[in-house]
Amino acid sequence: MALDRLSQVTSSGISSTVNFRAQGITVSGIVTASSFSGALTGNVTGNVNATGLSTFSGGLQVGVTTSITVGSSFIKNNAVGIGTTTTTGRNAGVGTATGTLIYNVDSGLQMYDTIGGWITVKSNFTASGGTESTTARSGFIVHTFTASGSFVVSNGSKTAEYLVVGGGGAGAAGGGIQPASGGGGGAGALRYSSSFPLTPGTYTITIGAGGAVGGTVSSRTGAATTFSTITSPAGGGGGSASSSTPGENGGPGGSGGGAGSGQAGGATGGPATGAPGGSANTASPNAGWGNAGGPSGTNTVGGGGGGAGGVGGSPGNAPGTGLSYSINGTATTYAAGGSGGTPGSVGPAGSTNTGNGGNGGGGTPNGPNAGGAGGSGIVIIAYPS
Repeated sequence: MALDRLSQVTSSGISSTVNFRAQGITVSGIVTASSFSGALTGNVTGNVNATGLSTFSGGLQVGVTTSITVGSSFIKNNAVGIGTTTTTGRNAGVGTATGTLIYNVDSGLQMYDTIGGWITVKSNFTASGGTESTTARSGFIVHTFTASGSFVVSNGSKTAEYLVVGGGGAGAAGGGIQPASGGGGGAGALRYSSSFPLTPGTYTITIGAGGAVGGTVSSRTGAATTFSTITSPAGGGGGSASSSTPGENGGPGGSGGGAGSGQAGGATGGPATGAPGGSANTASPNAGWGNAGGPSGTNTVGGGGGGAGGVGGSPGNAPGTGLSYSINGTATTYAAGGSGGTPGSVGPAGSTNTGNGGNGGGGTPNGPNAGGAGGSGIVIIAYPS
């Protein structure tokens, strides 16, 4: 070999503190210099510690027992480690070149796409509770609670949809002698949102029962349904019929109960403790959705119970409409009021786990027919899979 200037040559390699040029030099061990310029060709064995920007052309081969490490990321035989970051760290220090892959401890494995931004390839979010379905709604995991329990988030965070419906009120019985009719039960208040933040913790869920038949108007009122800090009040009970006096006013509730009919007019539907109904495609107001019950239409027809989508008893014994949601993958109507009773009618119960009000019963000359019980409430939680 030919060297213009050489300071040290040892059996373990060359340590240079001055510039030199060499042709056909083979070195094993460690070469240390303040900088290298020009091309480095041939095989390099041992450790290469590079600072600053290093450019290699051609193949770069790393032995099976060694690796290329950049920060917490590495490439080695049979494994690639991309390290971890958080959403804050990602937004502050990770580039947005298409195809960039990261592991975000807040969300899971993510890839950057110019159209969709950061897309979660595999979520690290885990939750349990209720009846869980991964197939009922495409792209979502759905938890349905028809009984009280707990929704537990073990890891990660998500933005979820929820539907919370209170128990519906029961319809009232009809009268005797004169066939007066009872009012329909009001629906439980309906609350929906598409932007509820889920973080690790236990969320308590209480499913409100539907109102029971018989008793007083207050006993025909259902029970509230709760999910965490979200409460949907129960539907009001329908007002009783009277064969000799004005019928009973409908009870207040998430949606108010319909008024009972009587020999004299003047009975009114129960007021709604929830806000007036709105679009099924927007978040409900904090007070929840609900509408007033209807007045008794005639001296023989009870008022309809209020529903999430409209007032009751308009006209006559018509129930207040519910609202349809597909949060569980199937369009379903929730929180409809119960129909007011008509002479001779028997009031069926509101359907279970919908928050619907029970129908009012109608009277006969031989005695009253019973009203129907209110439907129990429901909680549904859905989040992207």
